[in-house]
Amino acid sequence: MSDMLRIGAESLTVEEADRLYPNDKIEVIDGVVHMMAPPSVRHQRLVLKMGSKFDAFFNGKACQPYLEIGVRLNRHKRVIPDLVVVCDREKMDDAGCNGAPDLVVEVLSPSNSDYDIGEKKALYQSHGVREYWVLDPDRGTGIRWVWDTGKLEAGENKVSIVKDKIESVIFPGLVVDIL
Repeated sequence: MSDMLRIGAESLTVEEADRLYPNDKIEVIDGVVHMMAPPSVRHQRLVLKMGSKFDAFFNGKACQPYLEIGVRLNRHKRVIPDLVVVCDREKMDDAGCNGAPDLVVEVLSPSNSDYDIGEKKALYQSHGVREYWVLDPDRGTGIRWVWDTGKLEAGENKVSIVKDKIESVIFPGLVVDIL
């Protein structure tokens, strides 16, 4: 069974998509609705474990982690990453995050790997996400893209493939087990 179903070819705004699918978990990219299926138990266990680790790491700090919130990048683009870290509290409201989070984490499911590594990676990079992790709990591996450390030249990016553990570049000391 697919984790995601792409609906429609016309360009919808996030608000229009929410009116059409009020009870569904949806992402909207360039006006196209992506219906999200419930994640697997293994996927949820890893997200929960990471959420706990992130919550402890960021406790008392300006930057804060959030699980599965809507991230509105513009009126035709809203995604729901597994986990984000947002340092600018002005971006946050009751509906989620307005603009790019600092760190985005996606946990792969078999049917969404191309979507997370392709379309969503390009979206996050083009909208100013500083660091992006894609984790594969079945293989115990992850890919980390870093687009802004304050040390990279404009347009340059750093990509790393990791096994078992992943460490943030923009948040030194934040280390998470992938398994």
